[in-house]
Amino acid sequence: MVAPLGEASAGTELQVVLRSGRGAFASGPILPGSYPIAGSELDFATCGVCVLVYGDRDPDTGAPRQSYLATGGTVTIDSVFPELRGSLRDVALSTRAAAPSEPAPTEPAPTDDASACTTSIGAATFSVTAP
Repeated sequence: MVAPLGEASAGTELQVVLRSGRGAFASGPILPGSYPIAGSELDFATCGVCVLVYGDRDPDTGAPRQSYLATGGTVTIDSVFPELRGSLRDVALSTRAAAPSEPAPTEPAPTDDASACTTSIGAATFSVTAP
C-alpha cells in the first residue's frame, strides 16, 4: 500500500508492505490483527509488517532521497481481502533504520549518515483494493 502523506508533505509517501513468510507472518498467511513494530519488524530484510516513509524526491528522477523505516508503534490490519484496511498508531521512523539489506519496491540507496533523522505518525488509516 502506497499513499501520499498529504498536502503539507508534498512528495512524501507512506508505504505499508505486508509479506507472508516473514516477521509477524513467518508461520502463515497475512491475517487481520494488531502487530507491534518490534523484533523482526525492525529490519527490512526480516519484516512481515514493514512501514516506510519516502521523501525529498529528486525532481529529475522522482527517486526518494530519504527513506525512513519504522522503529516502533503498532499496525492494525482490519481486513485483507477484497480490501486491505487498517491503521497505524504511534509509529516512530528513522533514516538510520532504513538501511535495508534487501531493497523495498522503491527503496533509494541506503544512507550511512550518522545523524539519522526521525519522524513519527501519531495515527493514520488506510484502505485500498487488495491486489
